[in-house]
Amino acid sequence: MSFQSRDIQSDCDTLTKWINNLKILYTHRKRLILNCRFDGDPTIEELAALPGPLVFQSRPKNHKMGTLEWGVLIALSTIDYFKKFNFVNLLELKDKVILIQQSFSDFDTLSGSFKAVESKKAEFLNPDGSDIFLKMESGVCEVLENNIRCKLVARMSELKITLEEFLLLTAVFLCNPALSDLSSSAKSILSTHQRVYTSALLHYCMMTHQQNGTTRFTDLLSLFHSVKIAHQEIRTHYYFCIIQKPNLPFRNMFAHEF
Repeated sequence: MSFQSRDIQSDCDTLTKWINNLKILYTHRKRLILNCRFDGDPTIEELAALPGPLVFQSRPKNHKMGTLEWGVLIALSTIDYFKKFNFVNLLELKDKVILIQQSFSDFDTLSGSFKAVESKKAEFLNPDGSDIFLKMESGVCEVLENNIRCKLVARMSELKITLEEFLLLTAVFLCNPALSDLSSSAKSILSTHQRVYTSALLHYCMMTHQQNGTTRFTDLLSLFHSVKIAHQEIRTHYYFCIIQKPNLPFRNMFAHEF
């Protein structure tokens, strides 16, 4: 399903309809994560060039998911989610690749932390409750791992972020015209859509928090900085891991990170 930014107006009924559309997309992504698996090792370029949705396979009930397989499945479900947005498909392939490369890890971190908040958990874990990190020697990266698991979750819990706010916020983050190497055309498309989504988020905050709406809006946008810090910490953790385990398993979709 796709929908147009022009459908978002300042009236409450239309905003509610748009949020419900986002909920449908997000629910589909969660269903993929809980019930599917993916065969193959595609590149971001190959995934971006697909004319339709990604093809997943049903996951047998007795199939045990490992840490790496969880990471791949979550990333692919996010890319599938991104491709449902109309504005993503307005981009040229090169720009679409850049957008996906520079956005899906942030979305995964934010959504994983939000899932912890929804579940009233203090840390970001895989959907089956297993650790998001591969097992390393005792004490290696322990503080860094705890920061990644818990700091963003703590901040989102402090804000008591709702599903509606999370969905609007991630739409704002996705339309980032400041990504490096984007064409002028892509920057224009993303800027236009980001303005619309930002207005929708502000309008929602004003509806739900009245006189504190602008403060709420600013607090939610501040999560972008928190996500970027978490992303950098994840990269640092990976470097520590490959020092300890040079033959660490690798997947093509993460090649741009390292």
